[in-house]
Amino acid sequence: MKDLEKNIGYTFKNKEILNHALTHCSYGAEHNVKHNQRLEFLGDAVLENVISNYIYNNFPDYDEGKLSRLRASIVSEDPLSSAAEKIELSNFVLLGAGEKATGGANKPSVLSDTLEAVFAAVYLDGGFFEAEKVILKVMDEILKNPSERALDFKTTLQEYLFRNGPVDVDYNLVSMKGPSHNAVFTVEVYCNNKFLGRGTGSSKKRAEQAAAKEALNKIKK
Repeated sequence: MKDLEKNIGYTFKNKEILNHALTHCSYGAEHNVKHNQRLEFLGDAVLENVISNYIYNNFPDYDEGKLSRLRASIVSEDPLSSAAEKIELSNFVLLGAGEKATGGANKPSVLSDTLEAVFAAVYLDGGFFEAEKVILKVMDEILKNPSERALDFKTTLQEYLFRNGPVDVDYNLVSMKGPSHNAVFTVEVYCNNKFLGRGTGSSKKRAEQAAAKEALNKIKK
């Protein structure tokens, strides 16, 4: 724990909240303890707040659309998992036996989700400004060249569909299959009740991005 605290530049007053953040749902199910999915939810919101503020102040010439795409690219799975590798987060994640056996500690989805939970733990333990300092420290390499990151397909799709005026764009969860720690989500996207695309992913958010990507590929053919 001390090594992780050193890596992120923050010392927890309540060590238990950090342990909670590191507890994957597979470990929680096996040991009947709380897992980190609620913290992941909170950490996602804190992260978006910090990154929104950062890019707003550092990219004054970007309009709303470019800011949205830039933010989404920074907080996506690949850059988050890269940031998690930088702080050697895989050495600290608590996994169930099955998840550990399949290399779960090095899966981008596990690393990115756990990192968001750690950000939430810092926020709850030390407040927003401590969380902001940790996020900017951990994400510093990504923030140096954020424009090189992947596109936000949802925003790109919305901008394309809105080019002739506002329309109704809806993402509907079709199914969630598998155990909670390894679920697969399927989402469909509609424009004015017309089906555009379907996508799957390890979270609802990732499935929405996949659905938007498929819709864009179909529209632009």
